[in-house]
Amino acid sequence: MAYSPPRPGQRITPDLLMSLAGPWQSYTPTLTNTTIGNGSLLARYQQGGNRVLVAFILNWGSTTSGGMPFISVPVTPASLGGMRWSGNVVINPGGGARFRAGMTWLYDTSTVISSGAFMSGAPTDLNTGLGSTAANITMQSGGWIMGSVEYEAA
Repeated sequence: MAYSPPRPGQRITPDLLMSLAGPWQSYTPTLTNTTIGNGSLLARYQQGGNRVLVAFILNWGSTTSGGMPFISVPVTPASLGGMRWSGNVVINPGGGARFRAGMTWLYDTSTVISSGAFMSGAPTDLNTGLGSTAANITMQSGGWIMGSVEYEAA
């Protein structure tokens, strides 16, 4: 939905305020670095003006495999000569394992959201992989990876 600023003197109503934020919309992102198999990926975004907020959840199935997902964005980010935006990610590996926190990020030269998990042994370190040689997270069926990032649109 294209942004339309309020006109001078326009009465502020709940509908006007809602139109400034834009509605939440589903989109089907391209997923790389992960094979979805019988898992599922749900992604939604909201755009108000040049601000875009993306939220996603990758539900891990018994035939899902791979590493930390790269999720395509619905709106091209602004090219600002090296700008980066960050968000958050939460990982539930499934099987009763502990949840792990991390970060998402988006470069202004990219069209995919990257994610990383904080290492359990060194919580100040961020690792962009899954498995015993990376962030020591073994995903199981029923686990999930969810995240969000807010960025500036082109």
